[in-house]
Amino acid sequence: MIQLSPSLTYPTQCPVCETDNVPGRIRFAGAVTLAEATCPACQTTYLQTLPNGQFNRFPVTISTDDKHIRVAERGRWLVDLVKSCRADSANTGSFSYAVSPGYGVTVSSEIILLFCLDACYGHALMMLFNAQRHHEQSQTVPNRPIIAVVPRSLVWLVPDYVAETWVVDGPLSALKQNVAGFDTFVNEQLTRFEIVWFSRAHIHFDHRTTRFADFTRTQKFDLNQFDQGVVRYVTFVLREDRLWLRYGWERLLHRLCGRTGLLPKTRAFWVGWQVRRYRQLAHYLQRKTPIIQIAVTGLTANESTGFGHAVDDQRQAAPLSTGQELAWCALYARSHVVVGIHGSGMLLPTSLAAGFVSLLPPDKLPHYAEDILLAHDNPIHQTLLGRFLPTNASPRQVAALITSMLTEFPVWLAEARERT
Repeated sequence: MIQLSPSLTYPTQCPVCETDNVPGRIRFAGAVTLAEATCPACQTTYLQTLPNGQFNRFPVTISTDDKHIRVAERGRWLVDLVKSCRADSANTGSFSYAVSPGYGVTVSSEIILLFCLDACYGHALMMLFNAQRHHEQSQTVPNRPIIAVVPRSLVWLVPDYVAETWVVDGPLSALKQNVAGFDTFVNEQLTRFEIVWFSRAHIHFDHRTTRFADFTRTQKFDLNQFDQGVVRYVTFVLREDRLWLRYGWERLLHRLCGRTGLLPKTRAFWVGWQVRRYRQLAHYLQRKTPIIQIAVTGLTANESTGFGHAVDDQRQAAPLSTGQELAWCALYARSHVVVGIHGSGMLLPTSLAAGFVSLLPPDKLPHYAEDILLAHDNPIHQTLLGRFLPTNASPRQVAALITSMLTEFPVWLAEARERT
């Protein structure tokens, strides 16, 4: 962690002469936290990102005149984000802020500040999971209560041992720019504390060590129950801007619609196209596994595109209530398999279900594991129950894979029991 106050312990380095300097003002811009400094050697004024989220791997240093930029090559795409967030003129998004006290945990003069702000929901969620690690560290270093800074969509996931939640109420997409009023809000709140530690909020960690139930209030599927009962549960996780496009011409047409501004007008067509594909998958699953219950979750604005009576369609229009989020978590936790396109919000479903099938578009192959949280201690369980297929797979092929998972894993369980 980094000490923010009473003095910042994180050194900055001039991008021109590489001199280590003491940073000055800290700017809380939203998804980016910046340290401002002026190099005494060359008088260059620059901004450097504090390590938080993706900036742990790819720190960015940029001079205020944009003439000097330092960042690892793979992190070049973050430079535009830093430029947008450093601007003095805030974005046009409408934001409000609130302080919510925790349950039975009080703040003290020394706190840990955990920022969980990112335009990508999955990144923000994984930053929040750091709360468990800080809570466990409090057993050896007590009296450091946690304050989590989260977007409104993550409030229901904040664990009970967090002392305070600072809620940023506004669209996630607007976090790609400087957030209006956020710097003032944070600085006003920080005057209440003498010592402030800034969490690095890592987004890469060992999933097996995370107690996801602390956040979802739902226990994960018990693998010992996988072959119990006669009904097998499969859940489709849909998102209407992450589509199951099998063929190159589909992807090309969808891309052209996006570039020409036609996506809003053709949205119903694309949603219907995807639902038709999942209907076919449900049909093949029901033929191969007669005693099966299929459910669908996800946000939808087109209720007319349904699945019929054979499928439990639990899709909802935004915004979701906490009760609905918890109901979906309960559904995932009883699912033998969850199915979805990479990027359709598979993190919570895969953290709770027994297994998953993730459909990967061609451009997501390098990032195949970033949208799943399957965490079985036994590597064989991880292999048998965590499957990836390209999006060019047909509904019949996906159904065949799911069926094999439902029939073969019980065989493995039976043999494992015999060996004990």
